[in-house]
Amino acid sequence: MNFNWNEYLVFANRLVSENAEPADLRTAISRAYYALFHAALEKMHDENAALDPRNQHSQVWNYFCRGDELERRWIGNCGHRLKRERQLADYFPSVYSPIGPYPSYDSLFKKALEVMDEVQWLIAKIHAL
Repeated sequence: MNFNWNEYLVFANRLVSENAEPADLRTAISRAYYALFHAALEKMHDENAALDPRNQHSQVWNYFCRGDELERRWIGNCGHRLKRERQLADYFPSVYSPIGPYPSYDSLFKKALEVMDEVQWLIAKIHAL
């Protein structure tokens, strides 16, 4: 049975609520990124693009960045940026603290909402290519 990677985005949206804990918001950012990554990866497979199993994330976004169309390059650049957001959410505990770029719960909540909206929009753009 194949997994529908878009379910990650559905799950992420459920995590972002008014009573969400910081762990919920971090997880939402991470899962939303992976929904986007797999939509892009599936598009590459549909286009028979070669992919080395090492460092797939950078390869996927670079593939889009090298595209002929402006929209493809834009998707690639957004993918690289959202990958960094996912890494911050997954690996850097001090990022969402008084000394980090998102010093408060409100700023983390706002970032999670922005990521959800952007990822949903980008996945639609990838499917439309």
